[in-house]
Amino acid sequence: MPTLTLTLTEDSINDLRDLLDRVQTVEDWLLHAPHDVIDELADFAFHSHFHPRSAVAWLTEDLGNLNCRLRKLLPEPRAD
Repeated sequence: MPTLTLTLTEDSINDLRDLLDRVQTVEDWLLHAPHDVIDELADFAFHSHFHPRSAVAWLTEDLGNLNCRLRKLLPEPRAD
């Protein structure tokens, strides 16, 4: 499969960094959320899943993994 190259403007890179910061916040919150919050998310987002609470755990893990992988692709922030 050929490699796809994507060119981002500096503004887009900064937007992506901001988005990934917010993803990190959601992941951290989910890791420390009380059981009733996890249960509510499980019921809302994964009500038809065979094990909704596990799906929330997998979602949380996926957020962390994707965040790390995408951050590695970004150039270092410029020091202005």
